[in-house]
Amino acid sequence: MRKVLIIMGLMLILISCSSNANNKDDRYAGEINGQLIDRSVYTTSFLYNYRELTQGNNNYKATDKEVSRLEDKTWKALIRNVVISQFIAENNLEVTQEEVNDTLLTNPPQIFIESGYFSTKGNFDMDKYRSSILTNDPINTDVIKYNYYQNITMQKIQQQLIKNAEISRSDVEKYYQSNYSTADIILLSMDLNSYEPTVTNKEIELKWENDKSQYYYEPSLSINYILQDIQPAKKEIEDTKTTIDSLYFVLSQGGDFDSAVREFSSNLNSYPLGKMPFLKLDNVPEIIRGLVASAQIGDIISPVRKNNVWYIYKILEKTKTMVKLQELKHPVQISQNTILKRREEFRQIEGLINQIGIQNAAEEYGWEVRRADNLNRQTVFVDELGDLSDLINDAYDKPDGYIYPPIYNKSERFLVMVQIDQNRLNKKKDLEILFNDIRNEILIEKQFDFVSKRLRSLAENYQEIIPDQIDPVNYVLLKNVAKETRLMKIDDFQLNQEILSLSSKGDYTKCFKDDSTGYIAILLEKNRADKEYYKNNYYIIQGEYRKDDSKNYFDTWIAEKINKAKVKKWFSMKDVYKGNY
Repeated sequence: MRKVLIIMGLMLILISCSSNANNKDDRYAGEINGQLIDRSVYTTSFLYNYRELTQGNNNYKATDKEVSRLEDKTWKALIRNVVISQFIAENNLEVTQEEVNDTLLTNPPQIFIESGYFSTKGNFDMDKYRSSILTNDPINTDVIKYNYYQNITMQKIQQQLIKNAEISRSDVEKYYQSNYSTADIILLSMDLNSYEPTVTNKEIELKWENDKSQYYYEPSLSINYILQDIQPAKKEIEDTKTTIDSLYFVLSQGGDFDSAVREFSSNLNSYPLGKMPFLKLDNVPEIIRGLVASAQIGDIISPVRKNNVWYIYKILEKTKTMVKLQELKHPVQISQNTILKRREEFRQIEGLINQIGIQNAAEEYGWEVRRADNLNRQTVFVDELGDLSDLINDAYDKPDGYIYPPIYNKSERFLVMVQIDQNRLNKKKDLEILFNDIRNEILIEKQFDFVSKRLRSLAENYQEIIPDQIDPVNYVLLKNVAKETRLMKIDDFQLNQEILSLSSKGDYTKCFKDDSTGYIAILLEKNRADKEYYKNNYYIIQGEYRKDDSKNYFDTWIAEKINKAKVKKWFSMKDVYKGNY
């Protein structure tokens, strides 16, 4: 049985087997739990996080504070990977190819079921799928298998952690007291909006300066647009048809197809001399699929027309299931007079479009609205529209909703109208939006801080509270509350599990917030649990504890291991950072 190496995390950690290397060895960035970390691995991980921070903006200059934060993030990820790899080695955890295959064959991923690669007469064919999983033919499934390696490995780690965990009687007793006891609770709550603090511009600017990376955005432009084909005149269609017929006659008698493509075809930029890559027969353009099926290598396919464009194809190569074509694409020749006439017709409704917008106009005339996002001075090309550099430069001063006059696309012969949906090219406008968001964040922080202090002050002196005299604070006394109550609705606010999870210390829980309210809970009497029930049902309760504890055991375990890991660092990115990664 072939064993499969388990790979955890985003990258392989190239760790030296030796723990006695000189700490000043330039090959290493540091040491984690006795294992040396290759410097190239550390820098690669750091740069990944750095590019995530800058979102691909080469002009962004990170602060020393941001570099330190990225270094901490990088080391934490490396520590996590080392801890997991060491745990796997210590416990001899292995995932075999057979285990992965069995899982994939037992529960085929939905993406494969719907892919069509494993279909016979429109239905999922398990035999085809099984063959592909076992042989990687015709579809390479290594990527999905890698994901399954990780999932199965994580399951094995979880199982091993629970198996290794020692459960003491005191652990079970604490669990019982926390889950089965009841208590009387005073609940205090206060609407955050009852306090309206002032937020100054200086506070906003300071938060912006300290947390720029959190609010960083890439300037961008989003547009909606409609395309209108320019319909040629009848004579123009007839004249082009005559040209195509003559051209087909010459090619069918052995004429040079390459020369014809160079002189007459409009798709030279798509494929060199119109020579397309291999296509499966099912993926051949529908207009010629039937003709290609019966054609031989070297045959010239009769001309076909679609949307005022004529196509002539030559069979270059052909197998049982695939074909390689050479395409000559020749649009109907439209005169300048026709273009001007169609543009004028379009301009007659331009005023209406400007009034009601492209979306409404599309509904009115039955047009299709298309969209392009994230355009900027680096991203200027849209497949259907071509290079939009001029429009993007002009858009810097245009508001959202602005509609450009009809633009004529000469190569594809259509008219297009573009409407700006969201303009984030203008930094001043964007900063106004961001500053407003920051203002709201500061406002909520101040409200919550005020409410928290007010409620804690009352909680510390709860015996002196007179409920009718603490407005705008709400006061509720709850009797015999237990954790399994889970959720209660009292008047106009809810108690969630954090309040209903009785504290082993008593006192009151921390103040926390939901959408609009701060809460604080005070335990008046706690841990009224049935000792006789605990004694008689110990093993049942122990089983519940093991099951309940396993739910989040991995997260708790890995966090503790990361916190306690022995880490030595002798290389810092701040030593080499130049702000130009």
